[in-house]
Amino acid sequence: YLVLELVEGQSLAARLQTLGRVPFPEAIRLIAQAGEGLHWAHRHGLVHRDIKPEKILVTRDGHVKVAGLAFSAEPESDLTWTRLYFSLPTPHFIAPELFRNPLLADARCDVYALAATLYAVVTGELPFPEASPDAWLLGHNRAVVPPRTFAPEMPEKAEPVLLRALSADPAARPASCRQLLDELTGPATRELLSLGEIDPHQGLWYVLYRDERGEHMIKGTAEAIRGALRDGWLRDPAARAARNKQGPFVPLSELAEFRDLDL
Repeated sequence: YLVLELVEGQSLAARLQTLGRVPFPEAIRLIAQAGEGLHWAHRHGLVHRDIKPEKILVTRDGHVKVAGLAFSAEPESDLTWTRLYFSLPTPHFIAPELFRNPLLADARCDVYALAATLYAVVTGELPFPEASPDAWLLGHNRAVVPPRTFAPEMPEKAEPVLLRALSADPAARPASCRQLLDELTGPATRELLSLGEIDPHQGLWYVLYRDERGEHMIKGTAEAIRGALRDGWLRDPAARAARNKQGPFVPLSELAEFRDLDL
């Protein structure tokens, strides 16, 4: 038998269907979490190959789970995978190179799929809406409708980045999901995550942490921060927290709300 995690929440596809397109700040907060998860997978030799709104699950407290790693295994042959992809009813989020030679696909096919997902979530439209795989592949010969046509609140600097990530040529895309996120919003992408939906009636914590790009500050409830620590997203064992931006900041291991966690 197969055991899967029960995620209480909804997929981005369900959210699109019920609420319509997502404003850019909220969309990038969700996509950034998925992108960080994919970046971790790529660093460990896994390529998802099937990212789309249905595979991005959002919990009730605003955390993102990336589902459906069935395609992360190496294909036995390019013929097997070509048949598989052409049997799919909708190719809209699959990188074109997966149709040509799946054996050569790398992390950039997930960059494409993540960009296509962001485009759909922000605009409510598909970047290449053609229905059949053949027509969809030919559609890459024309320009994508600029996303700000449908979502004028999207920052101007983000539009050319998103369009480049949707290029049929993998070499023209950002090399990694993290690079895509950084180019979309700048190095402060993670500050947009804000660790889930903020309840104004709950106390907030401000957390300072470091990674390879420097020091960052995020905010969230104690429950959301504990979730980030458990999920491995917040990985700095020297992270410090305070009740306000001015501090004083105290190591998480010294705070009653977090000291029971394995930091």
